[in-house]
Amino acid sequence: PGPPDRPPRSPKPVATKPVDLPTVMPASPMMLETPKAAVKGLEGGGDKKPARKQLAMPPAVTPQYDEPGMLSKMAKRQVLTKAQAVKKVPLFAHLRQFEPYSTSVTLAGKGVHPAIVWLGLQYASGHISGATARATAFLHAFKAYLHDYKCSPNKNVKRDLDAKIRPLIQFLDDCRPKSISMGNAIKYIKSQIYALPETISENEARELLLEKVETFLQEKIVFAGQVIADRVVEKIVDGDVILTYGSSHIVEVALKKAFDAGRDFQVIVVDSRPKLEGKQVLRKLVGHGIKCTYMLITSISYIMKQVSKVLVGAYTLLANGNLMSRVGTASLALMANTQNVPVIVAAETFKFTDRAHLESISFNELGDPEEVVWREGPNPPVLSAWRDIPALRLLNLRYDVTPMALITMVATEHGCIPPTSATVIVREYSQDLV
Repeated sequence: PGPPDRPPRSPKPVATKPVDLPTVMPASPMMLETPKAAVKGLEGGGDKKPARKQLAMPPAVTPQYDEPGMLSKMAKRQVLTKAQAVKKVPLFAHLRQFEPYSTSVTLAGKGVHPAIVWLGLQYASGHISGATARATAFLHAFKAYLHDYKCSPNKNVKRDLDAKIRPLIQFLDDCRPKSISMGNAIKYIKSQIYALPETISENEARELLLEKVETFLQEKIVFAGQVIADRVVEKIVDGDVILTYGSSHIVEVALKKAFDAGRDFQVIVVDSRPKLEGKQVLRKLVGHGIKCTYMLITSISYIMKQVSKVLVGAYTLLANGNLMSRVGTASLALMANTQNVPVIVAAETFKFTDRAHLESISFNELGDPEEVVWREGPNPPVLSAWRDIPALRLLNLRYDVTPMALITMVATEHGCIPPTSATVIVREYSQDLV
C-alpha cells in the first residue's frame, strides 16, 4: 500500500515588487461633464432616474439662553419689554427664565392688534392656561385680527399678511412661550397663507382664511375632543375608580359623558401646588353629580390600591412615545405602574410633535417663582424675602416627561393607540397641519 493521504501543503508566499498605480483614475464620460450637462443629458432621453422625495426641514433648534449673546439676540426680537431675571437656577439656566412684564409699555407703531394684546396679557397672567384653551383662544383672536386686516397700498396680500402676523406671534411668545398646540396652529395658518394665489384680492383672502381657521378649530379641536371623549367612555365600566390629575378639559368632558351614559363610577381628583388647578375640575364634576374625592399628590401611594384606571390629559405627545404634561404626571404614572393600574392619556393629534425628549431638563418651561411662596394664612410667608437671600433660589417647573413604558394607551380622534405609534401619527397626519 502507498503512503497515507496527506493534506496539500500551502504554497510559500512569493515576494512581489510594488506596482506603481496611476495617481489619477480614468474618468468616465459622465464624470467629465459638468453637473449641469450631466443633468441635461439625463433629461434628454434614456432611462430617467426617479425623482428623490424632498425631505422635510429639520425642526428648529431650541434656543439655549445661557449661550453668550443669546439674551441680547432674543431681546432684539421682542415686542414686549420685560425685565431680565436675576436669580437663576444653574441647572436650568439654558431655559428661558420667567420675566415679569410691564403693563405700562407702549405698543404704538408695532402693529399689535388689540385682540392679540388682550390675549397675550391673559396668557401672562395665567387666566388662559392649558394647551387646548391656549390654542383655541389664539385661533379666535386671529379671526378677530383677520376681520380688521387691511392690506398695505401696492403690496401683495400674501406677503403683506405674512409680514404683519410676525409681530403678533412674537408678542404672544413674549408674554408666555408658545405651547406645542399653538405652534401647530400657527404652522397651519402660515401654510394657508403661503398657499394663497398671488393675484387674490384682500376680501377673498380674508374669507378664505377665516374659513380655513374655522375648519381647523372645529375639526382638530371641537370635533376631535368629542370623538376622544366617546372613546374614553367606552373604556369606563361600572364600579371603576378613575384617578385624574390637575385640570384637563377633555378628561372633564369624558367623565361627564360617562356619567350621562349611566356608568356607575367614582373619581379621585389629585392636585398639587402651586396652582391647585384640580379644584376647578372638582367643582365642575361635583356640580354634575359625579362622586369625587379630592387629595394632594403627596398621598397617591395610599390611594393607588383602590384605583382601577388613571386618566390624564397631555401638554404634548413626543415622537418617541413619551408624554409631556404638567409636572407630577410622571410620578403619578410611576406609582400606577407599581400597582399594575393602566394609564390612559387623552390627547388630540394637533398636540403631537416631532420632537423627541428623554427628560424634562433640556426642554421645559419655567413658571413664576413667586407662585412657590405660600401666601395663605395670617402670618407672613416664610419665603417672602427669598430674593434677598443670596444662597436661595426658587424653581417652578411646569412640565415633566413620562416614559412611554408607563403609558398603557393614548386615546386620539384616530383611534386608541399604544404610545409607540406616536411617530406614525406624526408622519401620517402631519400633512393635515401644513
